[in-house]
Amino acid sequence: MKPRKVRALEALLDEARSLFYQLRAAAEEIQEDLDISVGQRAILSWIGENGPATVPEIARARKVSRQHIQSVVNRFAARGLVSSEDNPAHRRSSIVQLTGQGRVLVEELDRREVRIWRALDLEVKRRDMDDAAGVLSRLRRLLESAEWHRAVKDSRS
Repeated sequence: MKPRKVRALEALLDEARSLFYQLRAAAEEIQEDLDISVGQRAILSWIGENGPATVPEIARARKVSRQHIQSVVNRFAARGLVSSEDNPAHRRSSIVQLTGQGRVLVEELDRREVRIWRALDLEVKRRDMDDAAGVLSRLRRLLESAEWHRAVKDSRS
């Protein structure tokens, strides 16, 4: 029989996975008229929050391939949502930034989400949400750690 702490962690992970898929479906519903996917919106929002960056920097932060980010950035550029500037530090890796049109799109999506959350009655105290976010953050950092990778490797032996 599994220890109670392991069962509790498994329940948390099951809820996190279910929430992830539900949030994806909700985001698709919110933005279905704007011709942007959930993943694309996340990249636009990241650029908006973090400022201009190179494709490799965005890829590292989003934990996806440089090629994936480059293809998304190319689509954004074709729609006028981002622009690329020369990078004095690296000739082949330009700096990507939101255009005015890109900022307007991100702001519209943010406004929609805020309106929806305000209209819904989420009966959870802010302190409980802060605690839950803290647990998820610690779990994410653990999964990014060398300790995690060692444990995975050791579990295979």
